[in-house]
Amino acid sequence: MKTFTKANAIAKTISSAVDYDRYLKDNKFLIIFRKKDATIQCFEIRFPEYAFMHLTGLKLDNDSELHSSKDFYDACCKKKLSPKDIKNPDGTDAERKLAILPTLINFIHYSKMTLIFSNGRPVLRCDRVVGTTNYCLALNSTKDGYYVPVSCLNEDIRNFGNDISQVVAIFQAELKETVYSNIRNVAKGVNLKKLSIPAQYMDIIDLSNYREPKKKVK
Repeated sequence: MKTFTKANAIAKTISSAVDYDRYLKDNKFLIIFRKKDATIQCFEIRFPEYAFMHLTGLKLDNDSELHSSKDFYDACCKKKLSPKDIKNPDGTDAERKLAILPTLINFIHYSKMTLIFSNGRPVLRCDRVVGTTNYCLALNSTKDGYYVPVSCLNEDIRNFGNDISQVVAIFQAELKETVYSNIRNVAKGVNLKKLSIPAQYMDIIDLSNYREPKKKVK
């Protein structure tokens, strides 16, 4: 079996960190979903610097001059992560995690369903999962009301719980913005203006540029 070297790990980590910094770190995402009883609920995701290291599966070496997940992230973004900074990744779950990590920037494309995690797997601890039948993103809730990523998985989301809800829309905004106006995705057949979105979220959504889907001509 081919050895997964530190050089392999560093190359994949730095590439993913650059994308994470460019496309995710300074943004937040509003996920709107429809439960089985047809009620509409929402949650928000953000991608802080400290979350990135855990997503890679890498561990800092005891002799590294990097002392925190933020130090690790900064070194990756500056392309200064070195072999002396990390423990040997061979035989760990770092290879599996780093193989799928590049898909994280496309998580919107894969976010078709969501559920509260209820699988009970000892190797995965999370609060919520969002994804589809061949990819999912595990999330933990934070004290500030957001969810943050803890793991990317190339698995069927249905393996992680039973109460599956359909993701009907995804909005994006910069962290500094107070209103979501960038509509990234709307499920087929969904009219956002006809959804009973909870009031606290309607107050932070701007639909002024939204075009309602045309009715089919019989």
